[in-house]
Amino acid sequence: GALGIMQDITERKRFEDQLVRKNRELALLSELQDAINETVALDETLHRSCERLAVLVNAEAVGITLIGNDERTLGLRSSKGLDESLMRSLSEVRLDTPSLLAHAVRNSEVLVVDDIREDPRVAIELVRAAPFGGCIVVPLKTHAEGEHDRRERERVLGAAFVFFARGKKPSEDDRELLVSVSTVLGNAVEKATLLETARSSVKKLVALDEIAVALASTLDIDEVTHAVARNVFRLFGATRVMVARIHAGGDTLVPAFVLDDGEPVQAAPIR
Repeated sequence: GALGIMQDITERKRFEDQLVRKNRELALLSELQDAINETVALDETLHRSCERLAVLVNAEAVGITLIGNDERTLGLRSSKGLDESLMRSLSEVRLDTPSLLAHAVRNSEVLVVDDIREDPRVAIELVRAAPFGGCIVVPLKTHAEGEHDRRERERVLGAAFVFFARGKKPSEDDRELLVSVSTVLGNAVEKATLLETARSSVKKLVALDEIAVALASTLDIDEVTHAVARNVFRLFGATRVMVARIHAGGDTLVPAFVLDDGEPVQAAPIR
C-alpha cells in the first residue's frame, strides 16, 4: 500500500511538473505572438522572433532563413548566438543542396538532430564544427488560397532553426513547441511581407505621381530633371542618379542633373 501511495505521489508530481512547463511555454509563446503583433516591418519582426525563440526553447543559437526572390536560395535574415563565420556560411544556401535547411524547405519537413557532429545530414562543415549539441529545423509555412478552386494550400516561406547546448538532445516537447512557433512565424512573415509590398507599391505610385505632376506643370527642363532625379533616388535608394540629354551630334550624353548620395554634383559629359 505504501508503495502504491508513493507511485501515486510520483505520478502526480510528474503531472504537476508537466503542467508548470506547459504553462510556461504557453506564456512565452503568447509573448512571442505579442512581440510579433507589435511590429509590422519584416526585419524587426524577425529580430524580435529570434530573441523570444531563444528564450522559449532555451537555445544556444537561433536563426531564421527565407526563400530569396530567385526561389532557388535560402538567405539568413535574422539570428542570435551565431558567430560571423556561421552567419556567412548560412547567408546563402541553395535549395538544391543536401543541407538540413534546404531539405526542410523542399520537403516541408521538421528535422531533429541529436548531435550535429555525428549526424551525416549536417552537410555544412562549419555547422558540423560549431560548439553546439542537437538542433531542430522547422519549415515556416503559411496558408494561401488556390487561384482556381479557392481551397487553402500550404506555402513554405523559409525555415527556422535552433541549436542546443553541447551534450543536449532535443526532446519531443521541444519539437512540438517549435512546430507551434513555426506556424506563428510563418503567418507573421507573410503579414510583414504583404505590408512591405503594399508600402513599396504606394511609394512607387507617389513617386510616379510627383514626376507626372512635375512634367505637366512646367516646361522648365531644370525643374523636370530635378524632380525625376530626386524621385528616382528616393524610390530606388540609389547611390548615384544622373539624368542626361543626348547631345545634338548623337555621340555624347550631357548630364542635366546629377545626385551623389542625395546631393547635387557636377558631372562631365559622357561619350
